[in-house]
Amino acid sequence: QPIIDAIIRIKQWYQRRVRGDRVFISSAENYTARVGFDEMIRATVLLTVLFYAAPCFDNDSLIMDDDDHYQDESEYEEDWEGDLDEDELEELDELEEMEVMPFKEVVEDPVRQTGYAIGNTLKPGDVLKVHGSYGLNDENYSVTLMGDTHNIILRIVGQRKGKKYFLKLQCGATISKRRTRGSLLKNGENFKIEIAVFDEYYKVYINDAPEERHCGYEQDSNFALVKYILLSGGNEGLKWTRIVMPGEQKFDKYLKWKAFQTTHTGIEQRIRSNLRDTSTNVVKQYANSTEGTMDLLRWTLFRMILERGEEIDLEDSTIQWILSDRASLEMFMTSGDVRRNRYKAALTIFAELIREDPLIKTVSLRMQLAVATALTFSSPVPYLAVGRNDIDPISRYKYMVQMSDEGVFFEQFYIGTAWHLRYVVGALQSEEEQEWARANIADERDNPEMIGTSGAGKVAYIGWSADRKRLTTETDEFYYMRPITLKRLHELGGACGARARMSVGLINSRGVPALLVGQTKHASFMWYSMERKWIMGRQEGTWGAASKTQDKYQYTWLQPSRYFKIMERAQRDLPGYKLSENMRIAAKLMGPADKFRVLEEALTVFPYNVAVWMDLEDAMEDPTLEKVDVQSALLPVWDRLASDGQQNVEEISFPNKAIVTSPCFTGSLIDGTGSTAKCDETTGELFIEFPKPATVDSIYIEWRGKSKPKKYRIYAMGDDDTYVLVRTHKDERVKGRKNPESFLDGFDMNTRKIKIEMSEGKLDQKNNLYYFIIQVFDIKGVLIDPLKLVSGGKEASSSELSTGAQSLVDDDEDTLWTANAENSWFEINLGIICAIDNIEFSWVEDALPDHLTISYKVGNGPETEFHVEQPFDKVSLDREAATTIKVYLSGGSPVLREVRVMGYEYSSKDILKFKLNESYEAYPQVQESMVEMIDVIEYTDIEYTDIEYTDIEYTDIE
Repeated sequence: QPIIDAIIRIKQWYQRRVRGDRVFISSAENYTARVGFDEMIRATVLLTVLFYAAPCFDNDSLIMDDDDHYQDESEYEEDWEGDLDEDELEELDELEEMEVMPFKEVVEDPVRQTGYAIGNTLKPGDVLKVHGSYGLNDENYSVTLMGDTHNIILRIVGQRKGKKYFLKLQCGATISKRRTRGSLLKNGENFKIEIAVFDEYYKVYINDAPEERHCGYEQDSNFALVKYILLSGGNEGLKWTRIVMPGEQKFDKYLKWKAFQTTHTGIEQRIRSNLRDTSTNVVKQYANSTEGTMDLLRWTLFRMILERGEEIDLEDSTIQWILSDRASLEMFMTSGDVRRNRYKAALTIFAELIREDPLIKTVSLRMQLAVATALTFSSPVPYLAVGRNDIDPISRYKYMVQMSDEGVFFEQFYIGTAWHLRYVVGALQSEEEQEWARANIADERDNPEMIGTSGAGKVAYIGWSADRKRLTTETDEFYYMRPITLKRLHELGGACGARARMSVGLINSRGVPALLVGQTKHASFMWYSMERKWIMGRQEGTWGAASKTQDKYQYTWLQPSRYFKIMERAQRDLPGYKLSENMRIAAKLMGPADKFRVLEEALTVFPYNVAVWMDLEDAMEDPTLEKVDVQSALLPVWDRLASDGQQNVEEISFPNKAIVTSPCFTGSLIDGTGSTAKCDETTGELFIEFPKPATVDSIYIEWRGKSKPKKYRIYAMGDDDTYVLVRTHKDERVKGRKNPESFLDGFDMNTRKIKIEMSEGKLDQKNNLYYFIIQVFDIKGVLIDPLKLVSGGKEASSSELSTGAQSLVDDDEDTLWTANAENSWFEINLGIICAIDNIEFSWVEDALPDHLTISYKVGNGPETEFHVEQPFDKVSLDREAATTIKVYLSGGSPVLREVRVMGYEYSSKDILKFKLNESYEAYPQVQESMVEMIDVIEYTDIEYTDIEYTDIEYTDIE
């Protein structure tokens, strides 16, 4: 009956869409496909029977991914944020009425909702084994480990949501909000669940396959004292058949893991021995040596494998060769990240490829291909057309070698690195599809320079069905439940996703790196050009935050596609990138101060290793890190900036450093979430206010469509709070007709506020609602720090007999500091790196010393000392850097009302941003996000006291 009902529904669906012998795919473009009605019904009947004949067709192994393509659920995991459905798990939470059974080594046919005593306290190496069989009906189940008071220690919950099957690990009493798509229990099959106790966590295996997540515990804590195991589920076909309690024999996987851990520990001890001297030069030399490189790379590789509860066979001769050959190991570890650290899977594939093709050891291109294949297929890669089938990595490697030998690939295949080739070997099309693609590339585009440009392949744009009812494209329904091949995309058309897939498929077929990119409500792609640049195709807007690598592909560092540009820079300077990466690994084995210093030096060696910036963030948030150590490590950076004259400026990239207001414009530019602004009036004004005085070097505006004003004026507010005309539309350089771009030079004046007046707008042709639409607005320039009091309210101390040290910095002329001795001193801890312009002393009349000496230093670095000649009222320091000022006095009877240290403050995060801006100017989108990353680091140089003070305004300083 379900089959008959489904046929009737599908037949009615077709009848509503069929006109004679034609099925209208899109009335908007009058694009039709001739398909016989009777033939379609016959195909529908066959398809329906296949889907409903569950015992004969393993449809349970199919799920729909985010793009509505079939994918093997047993190999796909995702983080799921959100509370579980408590109603569905209500039965699993009824522990209060649990019946308790005494200990037995083996429990046959265990009863659900019954607690079985485990016996002895679990220890590392113990394993609990639960056996069962899964019925024909989909069913939730759980396995729970509990303590004395029936408190939950660990729970495994298998849960279905439609076609999706989730595994949730609950650690402790709090219900976790995170779950992953877990190993699939197939209908009618026996299964085995193993819960193994490792040194710091419980690890779960289902049918010998390790799950991605595990629950940590503290040894000898109550959390680790498991007393009972309870099983739930079994009402609808699932049957629990046996529980095997831990015995004397340790879990074999744990023993192998432990032996592997011993090897890892030996490598770590060797590294620590070689780095007893943690000076920067020693660390750098060791990280650059063959011995250091091999130990550091092996140590971090083994660590990531161990953290997953896995191990590798170190007796395997091929793996031994990989781990002893510097070129292969370096390439393997510096050709991009591996999703979820599946390095064991990648290493296994790499070794298998070498066994299949020994030439990999000697032929550079084959080595690159092998590494690219191993890293790419460390997680299964399904075909895009038939997602239930995974691409075989060995076959794909052999096909790539064959096509290379036959000369069908373009130059880009040979000029890149293993990282570039990951986006060739990972092509989502079958070999047959790639053959079709090469035969159907437009002749004028079938060359290395034009392969990625628009028009290489034709896909009719389709977004509406014949009856004007919205029909989502690129789904099984739109393509009649048939594989979505490139040929079918060409025949039936599609929306932006179909066009992007066609482009990437054609590009990959010629051996050119390319991949799909997701944008907000849009799909685009990027490809690697002959100029060795990544180029975005079919994009909307720029390489902004909305552009992200699609989940089908692995990425390095972070998912936004703009980071491909930074990894490209790393691949162009592999020696620098490799050295910085080795130094980053070495820093993991150091104390807080040395760790920060080595990471900072790694950024000096090569600033484009984003992983170092990430580790630096973690290092600064270590509560045991001393602030003086941070400041001392950053002093060389500040000195370099000072020598370049940059120590009192901060680069800006609008709009992230300004407040934007407008009586007309609305949109993300105004609310601070982006760059778009729209105005539906014929004239419009835009006001931009900076947080401090700024100089403007350039202005860039990208308009949407034709919505560009014929006339506009730009005003800047001067020191007298009046606007001065600085630029007009006549000064612009315009590029392009659709979405035109306006380029304007900056102007030579300091300003805190800019006004833009626009007139004679033109309605946007897309929706006829707005006269002005700004897609991108960018101002480049610098923010200028004004000279300020940097000592007010800071911590002060003084010699033993003196009194009133804090009076020196309380901004109160009535409070006094008195020396009370022939020789005395006082010290002001500025708490932050300051460029000292001058120090002013406010003495009580005639209460001066005979001699005065000033010393200053940064952090715990060396002191600089100089003697001051009378008068002692004001001492200039020419912007010397200091975090501490110390003044020595001798002779006389010195009494001071106040000491004012004037200068410019630079937090450690400010200096890191200066360092970042030095290198990332050519990558503005990455620069902006990296600056934001530094801003959110939970680190401050100084905690201010509760003393209130007021900065004194100076009018005689130019």
